[in-house]
Amino acid sequence: MINDFSWVLKVLDSCTTENHVITCENLFELFINKWKDSISYDKKIEIVSKFDKIKKGKILSIRKNLLLAL
Repeated sequence: MINDFSWVLKVLDSCTTENHVITCENLFELFINKWKDSISYDKKIEIVSKFDKIKKGKILSIRKNLLLAL
């Protein structure tokens, strides 16, 4: 499970557009569905929180780069 989540985070880190981030959100949902029977509620909350925090930072970075390119 840890390797799968690390891979999802690597994919998120490689996103260069907001559409890429949306696709990565779908990938994250697939990850959650794959491991739903093996993840405790508390662990799921922790994982979702971490993903959301990194995702927000990535979106801000993408938007900042777009503004700098103008």
